[in-house]
Amino acid sequence: QASPQVAATRDQARSERDAAAEAAATALSAYEEAKTEHQAERDAFRAIDDQIQDLRDREKKDQTVRGLLLSLRDAAPGTLLHFLRENRPDWTRDIARVVPEELLLRTDLTPTLVSEEALSLYGVGLDLAAIDVPRAADEDVLRQKIEEVDRAIERHQRDAKAKEKELEAQSERVRVAKTAANDKQRLHVQAENTARSCQTAFEAAERALAEDIRQAGIRARQQLQEVQQSVEKNKQALNTLKTTRNARKQNHESELKRRLAAIEAQ
Repeated sequence: QASPQVAATRDQARSERDAAAEAAATALSAYEEAKTEHQAERDAFRAIDDQIQDLRDREKKDQTVRGLLLSLRDAAPGTLLHFLRENRPDWTRDIARVVPEELLLRTDLTPTLVSEEALSLYGVGLDLAAIDVPRAADEDVLRQKIEEVDRAIERHQRDAKAKEKELEAQSERVRVAKTAANDKQRLHVQAENTARSCQTAFEAAERALAEDIRQAGIRARQQLQEVQQSVEKNKQALNTLKTTRNARKQNHESELKRRLAAIEAQ
Protein backbone atom coordinates (compact mmCIF):
# COMPACT_ATOMS: atom_id res chain seq x y z
CA GLN A 1 0.00 0.00 0.00
CA ALA A 2 1.25 3.46 -0.96
CA SER A 3 2.12 6.14 1.53
CA PRO A 4 -0.93 8.36 2.27
CA GLN A 5 1.24 11.43 1.85
CA VAL A 6 2.48 10.34 -1.61
CA ALA A 7 -1.06 9.41 -2.69
CA ALA A 8 -2.35 12.79 -1.44
CA THR A 9 0.41 14.56 -3.40
CA ARG A 10 -0.62 12.69 -6.56
CA ASP A 11 -4.32 13.55 -6.02
CA GLN A 12 -3.44 17.20 -5.47
CA ALA A 13 -1.34 17.22 -8.65
CA ARG A 14 -4.23 15.68 -10.58
CA SER A 15 -6.63 18.35 -9.32
CA GLU A 16 -4.21 21.13 -10.23
CA ARG A 17 -3.64 19.59 -13.66
CA ASP A 18 -7.38 19.34 -14.38
CA ALA A 19 -7.97 22.91 -13.19
CA ALA A 20 -5.08 24.20 -15.31
CA ALA A 21 -6.34 22.32 -18.37
CA GLU A 22 -9.80 23.82 -17.92
CA ALA A 23 -8.30 27.30 -17.50
CA ALA A 24 -6.22 26.81 -20.66
CA ALA A 25 -9.32 25.74 -22.62
CA THR A 26 -11.20 28.79 -21.38
CA ALA A 27 -8.27 31.06 -22.28
CA LEU A 28 -8.08 29.52 -25.75
CA SER A 29 -11.79 30.08 -26.31
CA ALA A 30 -11.46 33.71 -25.20
CA TYR A 31 -8.45 34.19 -27.50
CA GLU A 32 -10.25 32.68 -30.49
CA GLU A 33 -13.24 34.94 -29.83
CA ALA A 34 -10.95 37.99 -29.58
CA LYS A 35 -9.20 37.01 -32.82
CA THR A 36 -12.57 36.69 -34.56
CA GLU A 37 -13.62 40.10 -33.26
CA HIS A 38 -10.33 41.63 -34.38
CA GLN A 39 -10.72 40.15 -37.86
CA ALA A 40 -14.30 41.44 -38.04
CA GLU A 41 -13.10 44.95 -37.18
CA ARG A 42 -10.36 44.69 -39.82
CA ASP A 43 -12.91 43.56 -42.40
CA ALA A 44 -15.14 46.49 -41.47
CA PHE A 45 -12.15 48.82 -41.86
CA ARG A 46 -11.43 47.45 -45.34
CA ALA A 47 -15.10 47.76 -46.30
CA ILE A 48 -15.16 51.44 -45.32
CA ASP A 49 -11.88 52.07 -47.12
CA ASP A 50 -13.28 50.37 -50.24
CA GLN A 51 -16.31 52.66 -50.03
CA ILE A 52 -14.03 55.69 -49.82
CA GLN A 53 -12.04 54.50 -52.83
CA ASP A 54 -15.28 53.94 -54.75
CA LEU A 55 -16.43 57.47 -53.91
CA ARG A 56 -13.09 58.88 -55.01
CA ASP A 57 -13.26 56.89 -58.25
CA ARG A 58 -16.73 58.27 -58.87
CA GLU A 59 -15.53 61.77 -58.11
CA LYS A 60 -12.59 61.31 -60.48
CA LYS A 61 -14.90 60.06 -63.20
CA ASP A 62 -17.29 62.97 -62.66
CA GLN A 63 -14.36 65.39 -62.65
CA THR A 64 -13.36 64.01 -66.04
CA VAL A 65 -16.93 64.46 -67.30
CA ARG A 66 -16.99 67.96 -65.81
CA GLY A 67 -13.75 68.84 -67.55
CA LEU A 68 -15.19 67.72 -70.88
CA LEU A 69 -18.41 69.66 -70.28
CA LEU A 70 -16.43 72.77 -69.42
CA SER A 71 -14.38 72.30 -72.58
CA LEU A 72 -17.59 72.16 -74.58
CA ARG A 73 -19.08 75.14 -72.78
CA ASP A 74 -15.93 77.27 -72.96
CA ALA A 75 -14.56 76.12 -76.27
CA ALA A 76 -11.04 77.48 -76.72
CA PRO A 77 -10.19 79.65 -79.71
CA GLY A 78 -8.92 77.53 -82.57
CA THR A 79 -11.35 74.68 -81.95
CA LEU A 80 -14.02 73.80 -84.47
CA LEU A 81 -16.68 74.45 -81.83
CA HIS A 82 -15.44 77.96 -81.15
CA PHE A 83 -15.34 78.68 -84.86
CA LEU A 84 -18.90 77.45 -85.38
CA ARG A 85 -20.26 79.48 -82.49
CA GLU A 86 -18.54 82.59 -83.78
CA ASN A 87 -19.15 82.20 -87.49
CA ARG A 88 -22.13 79.90 -87.92
CA PRO A 89 -24.70 80.56 -85.14
CA ASP A 90 -27.21 78.18 -86.74
CA TRP A 91 -24.75 75.28 -86.74
CA THR A 92 -26.90 73.54 -84.14
CA ARG A 93 -29.53 72.82 -86.84
CA ASP A 94 -27.29 70.81 -89.12
CA ILE A 95 -23.56 70.47 -88.41
CA ALA A 96 -24.12 69.69 -84.73
CA ARG A 97 -26.18 66.66 -85.68
CA VAL A 98 -23.46 64.93 -87.72
CA VAL A 99 -20.10 66.05 -86.33
CA PRO A 100 -18.87 63.88 -83.41
CA GLU A 101 -18.28 65.68 -80.15
CA GLU A 102 -14.60 64.87 -80.07
CA LEU A 103 -14.08 66.64 -83.43
CA LEU A 104 -15.61 69.83 -82.11
CA LEU A 105 -12.71 70.33 -79.71
CA ARG A 106 -9.95 69.67 -82.18
CA THR A 107 -7.72 72.57 -83.20
CA ASP A 108 -6.18 71.08 -86.35
CA LEU A 109 -9.20 71.10 -88.65
CA THR A 110 -8.77 74.67 -89.98
CA PRO A 111 -12.49 75.41 -90.45
CA THR A 112 -13.59 77.93 -93.12
CA LEU A 113 -16.94 79.13 -94.40
CA VAL A 114 -17.99 78.01 -97.91
CA SER A 115 -20.94 78.85 -100.14
CA GLU A 116 -24.49 77.76 -99.32
CA GLU A 117 -24.42 75.39 -102.28
CA ALA A 118 -21.75 73.38 -100.49
CA LEU A 119 -23.84 72.85 -97.37
CA SER A 120 -24.18 69.16 -97.99
CA LEU A 121 -22.21 66.21 -96.69
CA TYR A 122 -19.80 65.60 -99.53
CA GLY A 123 -22.58 66.23 -101.97
CA VAL A 124 -25.16 64.11 -100.18
CA GLY A 125 -28.20 65.81 -98.72
CA LEU A 126 -29.46 64.52 -95.35
CA ASP A 127 -32.70 64.96 -93.40
CA LEU A 128 -30.97 66.12 -90.22
CA ALA A 129 -34.23 66.57 -88.34
CA ALA A 130 -34.21 62.84 -87.66
CA ILE A 131 -30.94 63.15 -85.68
CA ASP A 132 -30.90 64.37 -82.09
CA VAL A 133 -29.13 67.59 -81.30
CA PRO A 134 -26.04 66.81 -79.15
CA ARG A 135 -25.41 68.52 -75.83
CA ALA A 136 -22.57 70.61 -77.24
CA ALA A 137 -25.11 72.40 -79.43
CA ASP A 138 -27.28 73.52 -76.52
CA GLU A 139 -25.50 75.72 -74.01
CA ASP A 140 -28.45 75.52 -71.62
CA VAL A 141 -28.19 71.74 -71.60
CA LEU A 142 -24.44 72.02 -71.08
CA ARG A 143 -24.97 74.34 -68.13
CA GLN A 144 -27.55 71.95 -66.68
CA LYS A 145 -25.20 68.97 -67.10
CA ILE A 146 -22.36 70.88 -65.46
CA GLU A 147 -24.58 71.75 -62.50
CA GLU A 148 -25.63 68.12 -62.19
CA VAL A 149 -22.06 66.84 -62.23
CA ASP A 150 -21.01 69.57 -59.77
CA ARG A 151 -23.69 68.41 -57.37
CA ALA A 152 -22.57 64.83 -57.83
CA ILE A 153 -18.94 65.78 -57.13
CA GLU A 154 -19.95 67.69 -54.00
CA ARG A 155 -21.99 64.70 -52.86
CA HIS A 156 -19.07 62.35 -53.44
CA GLN A 157 -16.73 64.66 -51.53
CA ARG A 158 -19.20 65.02 -48.67
CA ASP A 159 -19.80 61.27 -48.47
CA ALA A 160 -16.08 60.57 -48.67
CA LYS A 161 -15.38 63.01 -45.84
CA ALA A 162 -18.03 61.32 -43.68
CA LYS A 163 -16.57 57.92 -44.52
CA GLU A 164 -13.08 59.13 -43.62
CA LYS A 165 -14.35 60.08 -40.17
CA GLU A 166 -16.01 56.69 -39.93
CA LEU A 167 -12.75 55.08 -41.03
CA GLU A 168 -10.86 56.96 -38.33
CA ALA A 169 -13.30 55.70 -35.68
CA GLN A 170 -13.07 52.20 -37.13
CA SER A 171 -9.27 52.41 -36.98
CA GLU A 172 -9.55 52.96 -33.23
CA ARG A 173 -11.85 49.95 -32.92
CA VAL A 174 -9.30 47.86 -34.82
CA ARG A 175 -6.57 49.03 -32.45
CA VAL A 176 -8.68 48.19 -29.38
CA ALA A 177 -9.61 44.78 -30.80
CA LYS A 178 -5.97 44.03 -31.61
CA THR A 179 -4.89 44.99 -28.09
CA ALA A 180 -7.61 42.76 -26.64
CA ALA A 181 -6.58 39.88 -28.91
CA ASN A 182 -2.93 40.30 -27.89
CA ASP A 183 -3.91 40.31 -24.21
CA LYS A 184 -6.02 37.20 -24.65
CA GLN A 185 -3.19 35.52 -26.54
CA ARG A 186 -0.77 36.33 -23.72
CA LEU A 187 -3.19 34.89 -21.14
CA HIS A 188 -3.69 31.82 -23.31
CA VAL A 189 0.07 31.23 -23.58
CA GLN A 190 0.43 31.62 -19.81
CA ALA A 191 -2.44 29.19 -19.21
CA GLU A 192 -0.93 26.69 -21.66
CA ASN A 193 2.44 26.91 -19.92
CA THR A 194 0.78 26.42 -16.53
CA ALA A 195 -1.17 23.44 -17.88
CA ARG A 196 2.02 21.85 -19.20
CA SER A 197 3.78 22.44 -15.88
CA CYS A 198 0.87 20.88 -13.98
CA GLN A 199 0.85 17.93 -16.37
CA THR A 200 4.58 17.44 -15.79
CA ALA A 201 4.07 17.66 -12.00
CA PHE A 202 1.21 15.17 -12.19
CA GLU A 203 3.31 12.72 -14.20
CA ALA A 204 6.11 13.07 -11.63
CA ALA A 205 3.62 12.44 -8.80
CA GLU A 206 2.33 9.38 -10.65
CA ARG A 207 5.86 8.04 -10.97
CA ALA A 208 6.54 8.78 -7.31
CA LEU A 209 3.36 6.97 -6.32
CA ALA A 210 4.24 3.98 -8.48
CA GLU A 211 7.71 3.88 -6.94
CA ASP A 212 6.25 4.18 -3.45
CA ILE A 213 3.87 1.29 -4.18
CA ARG A 214 6.78 -0.75 -5.51
CA GLN A 215 8.86 -0.02 -2.42
CA ALA A 216 5.89 -0.85 -0.18
CA GLY A 217 5.60 -4.17 -1.98
CA ILE A 218 9.27 -4.87 -1.40
CA ARG A 219 8.92 -4.04 2.29
CA ALA A 220 5.81 -6.19 2.57
CA ARG A 221 7.58 -9.15 0.98
CA GLN A 222 10.53 -8.65 3.26
CA GLN A 223 8.26 -8.52 6.30
CA LEU A 224 6.44 -11.63 5.11
CA GLN A 225 9.74 -13.42 4.66
CA GLU A 226 10.83 -12.39 8.14
CA VAL A 227 7.55 -13.65 9.60
CA GLN A 228 7.88 -16.90 7.73
CA GLN A 229 11.43 -17.30 9.00
CA SER A 230 10.28 -16.55 12.55
CA VAL A 231 7.48 -19.11 12.25
CA GLU A 232 9.94 -21.67 10.95
CA LYS A 233 12.28 -21.02 13.90
CA ASN A 234 9.39 -21.35 16.30
CA LYS A 235 8.38 -24.60 14.70
CA GLN A 236 11.91 -25.90 15.01
CA ALA A 237 12.08 -24.81 18.66
CA LEU A 238 8.74 -26.48 19.33
CA ASN A 239 9.93 -29.70 17.72
CA THR A 240 13.12 -29.60 19.76
CA LEU A 241 11.12 -29.00 22.93
CA LYS A 242 8.81 -31.84 22.06
CA THR A 243 11.69 -34.16 21.41
CA THR A 244 13.34 -33.15 24.69
CA ARG A 245 10.13 -33.63 26.61
CA ASN A 246 9.59 -37.06 25.08
CA ALA A 247 13.12 -38.06 25.96
CA ARG A 248 12.66 -36.85 29.52
CA LYS A 249 9.38 -38.73 29.73
CA GLN A 250 11.02 -41.87 28.49
CA ASN A 251 13.85 -41.45 30.99
CA HIS A 252 11.35 -40.84 33.75
CA GLU A 253 9.41 -43.94 32.76
CA SER A 254 12.59 -46.01 32.71
CA GLU A 255 13.65 -44.68 36.15
CA LEU A 256 10.20 -45.33 37.56
CA LYS A 257 10.22 -48.92 36.29
CA ARG A 258 13.65 -49.45 37.75
CA ARG A 259 12.64 -48.17 41.17
CA LEU A 260 9.46 -50.29 41.13
CA ALA A 261 11.50 -53.31 40.19
CA ALA A 262 13.89 -52.63 43.06
CA ILE A 263 11.03 -52.30 45.53
CA GLU A 264 9.43 -55.51 44.39
CA ALA A 265 12.79 -57.30 44.70
CA GLN A 266 13.06 -56.60 48.47
